[in-house]
Amino acid sequence: MSKRINIIKASGDVALFSRSKIERSLRRSGASPGLARKIVNEVEAKLKSGMTTFDIYSAAFQLLKKANARPIAARYSLKRAITALGPTGFPFERFIGEIFKRKGFEVEVDKIVPGKCVSHEVDVVAKNKEKHYFMECKFHADQARATDVKVALYVHSRFRDIMEKIKEKGLCHEIHRAWVITNTRLSEDAIRYGECNNMKMIGWKYPKDRGVEVLIEETKLHPVTCLTVIDDYEKKWLLENNVVLCQDLPRRIDLLNKLGIREKRLKELLKEVRDVCGE
Repeated sequence: MSKRINIIKASGDVALFSRSKIERSLRRSGASPGLARKIVNEVEAKLKSGMTTFDIYSAAFQLLKKANARPIAARYSLKRAITALGPTGFPFERFIGEIFKRKGFEVEVDKIVPGKCVSHEVDVVAKNKEKHYFMECKFHADQARATDVKVALYVHSRFRDIMEKIKEKGLCHEIHRAWVITNTRLSEDAIRYGECNNMKMIGWKYPKDRGVEVLIEETKLHPVTCLTVIDDYEKKWLLENNVVLCQDLPRRIDLLNKLGIREKRLKELLKEVRDVCGE
């Protein structure tokens, strides 16, 4: 039976420790039922009231690495790996763009789009034969921070101005839609306003079973920041050299060598990439 112990969430709210939530998260990351139970048992045995969700995550993450399950640890660390794409947010925009490329869309990142009244900078524009999406990618380095209704209001206003210009030219897609995608949560007012105006609102674990984490899992695209073989300096250096995806690394051996990753460590890194990406 799960201990009735209060833990502190990133938002500062207090909640009861949920054994099943951690077990589900571990299983979703690729852990076997036996390994997931073993890790949860060890985490639960050391629980104390007042521990944070980060304390619990860190304990489970270290146990995965200790169990020689680095690829599972990498997938389990996805939320913090997305946060590590900062601080500018531009790698997050590129990452979302790559997800939609994988889904078959033509994608432009950081595009200036004309509206009826003024031109607008749009983080990601994605289109195919039927759909045309204008996306605001709201990145927060602080996992406790929510994307609020002001963002939804701004994105909706911008979209209306862009649509007026598109109508002047003649509609060429069946579906035009504004999106807000964030790596953290959406406020209740942001969700209510966005959905009332037919906007697509995507946050961490929102909508349920269709959040940004599911978009990533479906396309099997993972950021280099989730890897455990390389350190924080090396991850930052790769991002600065426009390498965002794990999948890009096998084609960038030149950069890895320049970074000083060779021979045995290079072999370990490429194996982790294959395992994380399910190749």
